[in-house]
Amino acid sequence: MRKFEDYVPIIVQTRKGDVPIEDIHVGDIVYGFETGEEYEVQSVIDSFQDVVYEVTYNDGRVEYYREFELIYTGDTFINLATLFKQDDPLGNASMDLKPHQIDYTKNIVVESLSPDPYIAGALLIHGNRREKYLNLPLDRFAANQHFAHKYQLNYGNRLENNMVFFSYNGAPDDRLITWEEFFPNSIMDRTKDSFLIPSEYQRASVDDRWQFIRGVFDIGYTKDMFLYGCGIANVSENRLTEVQKILWSLGVLSTITYDPRLPAARGREFRLDLQIDPNTYPRFFYYIDFIEDMILNEQRFVRRDPEFKLRFRSAKLYGRGYAKNLVLDKPQALYLTSNFLPRISV
Repeated sequence: MRKFEDYVPIIVQTRKGDVPIEDIHVGDIVYGFETGEEYEVQSVIDSFQDVVYEVTYNDGRVEYYREFELIYTGDTFINLATLFKQDDPLGNASMDLKPHQIDYTKNIVVESLSPDPYIAGALLIHGNRREKYLNLPLDRFAANQHFAHKYQLNYGNRLENNMVFFSYNGAPDDRLITWEEFFPNSIMDRTKDSFLIPSEYQRASVDDRWQFIRGVFDIGYTKDMFLYGCGIANVSENRLTEVQKILWSLGVLSTITYDPRLPAARGREFRLDLQIDPNTYPRFFYYIDFIEDMILNEQRFVRRDPEFKLRFRSAKLYGRGYAKNLVLDKPQALYLTSNFLPRISV
């Protein structure tokens, strides 16, 4: 019998990054659900053979569970075998999973991120990294509004295709800044889109991750493209997936879709939509610096904190097999998978 993890690995968040569960070893550190508490792996065991289901949530997340494996719903534990006996198992309100903000840096002293999360979010998601020099798809006025004064940046002497390049204020001959100069602590292969959000931003404090998201949305959100909601568009589905992971860590639901109707001026093909009314969305725009923008765009005001709901959308039989599980230094601890869903340790 082919083992379950051979063809659908369970990906776990560890201090070393996202790791397939079969590659986790004794002594590795994983993160707890809700608080980001660190747990040490005591052993990795094979479970008994069981029926495996592919479960899809209403925001597109997919996870694989054994029929009798306990699933945490935010209030209680339940398994699929019990759930299927109910009249309306996948639409039942008791299956709401309550997302929590994950604070990885709780009880840890962390140095300030450099560059700070706001400009890092804007640049890493919207900048063209195949270009040698730091850039954003903005005009000179917008670039000056967002960055020049706060980060001692000036738009350089190169501007093309609605893309502005940057130099440091006072730099001789307006010398442009390279990506490597601005992100000296990150390993960046600019020739590939596989360069993801550096781990120091992915696992920063809650406040820093909110700042990262503000940078992403301040540059990427346009009202004309998201008339009835709030979201961003990008040519790279991979970049949007990375943004979505940070949103998950903040308890925010979103979906990613391909949309050929998007304006082609900046090569947009994919869109990320928040599953919430933009008028009620908390802390999503950095509206402190630009009072005029705040007045003109009332959708950026905070009205109230919304209630987030993550539900099972469907479950289908996947197969039979074995699955590995972790034994942690805290009995029955909840640890995080790569898509920020909790699993319970043995």
